[in-house]
Amino acid sequence: NRGGGRVGGAVGAGEGEGLPKLGEGRARGRGRGRRAIAAFGGLGRHLNYDADGGCGDDRHFGPAALAGAMLPVAAPVDLMQDANVLAGLGEGYREDMGKARALCPERAGNEDRQVTQPHEKWARREAGVLANELMQGRTDQEL
Repeated sequence: NRGGGRVGGAVGAGEGEGLPKLGEGRARGRGRGRRAIAAFGGLGRHLNYDADGGCGDDRHFGPAALAGAMLPVAAPVDLMQDANVLAGLGEGYREDMGKARALCPERAGNEDRQVTQPHEKWARREAGVLANELMQGRTDQEL
């Protein structure tokens, strides 16, 4: 399992869907270290973030471009070697999440929070990631 294969995919998928512990236990059980787990998680988070963009114009990489980058690789680690994809997604993610994290909740009660986002491309890309981030460990609240 040279390139992470199913283990890397499990970590990436879990992180991308806001469930980071989903694949981490499996990865540790297969001898993956913290750096590898963090790298796979980052890839999953960035892919999911861009896919949430709504329509093709909202995304940094449209579905066809990402599929073209992903189809020829045998394992997630191979995709991480593609500097264009990884750098573009990472830079966009950091910029968009910086804007999102600067938003102030309009309502923040004991049982719920309300964050209104602008009608902008960056807000459509990061909406799911922000929701996952805000709700980590907050099962008693609605967003």
